[in-house]
Amino acid sequence: MRKRIITAMAVICLLLSGCTSEKETAKQEITEIKIYDYEDFMPDENGREINDPVVITDSETIVELMELGGDKSLYKEWTGEQYEGMNSYWIDYGNGLIVGMYDDIDYGNFCEYAGEPYGAPYCKIPDGLRERVIELSGKE
Repeated sequence: MRKRIITAMAVICLLLSGCTSEKETAKQEITEIKIYDYEDFMPDENGREINDPVVITDSETIVELMELGGDKSLYKEWTGEQYEGMNSYWIDYGNGLIVGMYDDIDYGNFCEYAGEPYGAPYCKIPDGLRERVIELSGKE
């Protein structure tokens, strides 16, 4: 009897562990997120780019950033005035999504690489993401 209960409990645990959503699975697969600011792409005294991003490995912060902006569906098309300038921050989610953004308005775009000054298309950065990126970058 005891053996059957233990076996039943093991089967239930296996079934429950297989019921995570695709979104939760994607979050679990991301082990680091990189945040760059424009200074990471400025040449040093020898003319070399610095590329020293803030690397986020804390699972709670990763989940927070994924919920704030780790899915393209969270970004809405920018329908307002097009701004002149370049991105100040980039967040590389480690899943192929790299978002560049301005530092003073929730405005940015999808980028092919971190440091890309413009990217396309222009989109509204989800509420709270820009502020959190700036805070985590230490440039606040």
